[in-house]
Amino acid sequence: MSEQQPKGETQEKYFDYSEFNILEQIGEGAYGKIFKAILNNQVVALKLLKPGLDENHITKEVHNQRNVIKLLKH
Repeated sequence: MSEQQPKGETQEKYFDYSEFNILEQIGEGAYGKIFKAILNNQVVALKLLKPGLDENHITKEVHNQRNVIKLLKH
């Protein structure tokens, strides 16, 4: 029996850091630095987290941020 993914949800994707071509730093927040980067010929925002952060808390926070971004019209 396979689980169906809830409508509107996206599957997590993980990439090796070496797959990104970092162009420039575009921001910095409480959890780390944000860079403009290229991945598979597409411009992306890459968030590099500060070491020593609570992984469970950060995971929830990143999911929350992703959900807010999905609601934006861009």
